[in-house]
Amino acid sequence: MDYLNSTEFYKSVVRHVESIGWKNLVKANPTFTELVFAHEENGRLHEIVMLLNESFPIKEPSYCTELPGKFTFDWNQSSSLAEVYANFINEVNSYTQFWDEMKMIDETCWVLEPVRPSKADCHRRIKLDINVSMEIKVDARNPTELPEIFFLGSETATETFRRKLESKYDEWNSNISIVYNLGELLEIKLPGKCEQEEITSIKCAVCCSYLFNNQGPNIYCEDCNKPFHEQCLFEYLKDSTKCKLIFGCVYGLCPVCNQSIKCKIMADQA
Repeated sequence: MDYLNSTEFYKSVVRHVESIGWKNLVKANPTFTELVFAHEENGRLHEIVMLLNESFPIKEPSYCTELPGKFTFDWNQSSSLAEVYANFINEVNSYTQFWDEMKMIDETCWVLEPVRPSKADCHRRIKLDINVSMEIKVDARNPTELPEIFFLGSETATETFRRKLESKYDEWNSNISIVYNLGELLEIKLPGKCEQEEITSIKCAVCCSYLFNNQGPNIYCEDCNKPFHEQCLFEYLKDSTKCKLIFGCVYGLCPVCNQSIKCKIMADQA
C-alpha cells in the first residue's frame, strides 16, 4: 500500500481533521486510515468511524455509526470529512426524541430484551405479567406514533391484552410518551424496572436458561403456560417418537404437561 508512504496522503488527512477539529477526534489507528469522531447529544456520546482508502479523497470513505437508520452521504471529489461530520451531527440530532423515548422505556419498564440495548435498537421486549410479554418496534423517525406491537405468551394469557389494544387503537395520542400510551391502552401500570437476576428468572423449561442466542423464551404452552425457546422446543419435539411435521410446523407433546404443543420448523432444519 504505497499510499501509506505518501506525505501527500497524510497532509490531506491532517487538513480534513483540522477542519473538523482535533478535539472531536477520539481515536485513530497508526496509519490514520481509521478515524473516529464523536459528538455529544443530550448527554449521550455518539461516534462515527471513517475508513479511508488509497483513493481518498477522490473515493468516498466508508462509515460506521450506531444510528437506528442507515447513514449515507452524497460524496464527490470536492467533498470533505467536515461535511460528513456535519451531516452526521444533523442525523444524530434528528433522533433525539427517539432516544429520549427509548430511555424512558428502559428506565421505567421491565425490559427483558435487549439486555444491553444499543443506540441503533428500535425494539424492546417488555414484561407485562407472569409469562406474558410485549415486543414493540418503534419508528425512529416518528417515535411517538403507535409502534408495532406483538404479544408473547399463550393465547389464553395474552387474549385480554390483545383485546384491550385492538379496542383502543384509535385512542393512541402521539403527543404523549410511548410508556404513558401503552399504560392507557392496556389499562395497567407497566411493571417497573427490575434487577437482572429477576429478569433472568424467566427460564426456558427445556434448557433452564433465560437467554439462547441472545433471546429469551418466546413460545408458551397453551395448557401449562410454561415458556420455551423456539429452538429448544423444536429440538425436543423433533426427537420425540410422537413428533409430526405438518405444513412447516412440528407437533408433539409439551415437555412439562404432556399436552399438545407446536412450533415452527427451524430454517436450518427445514
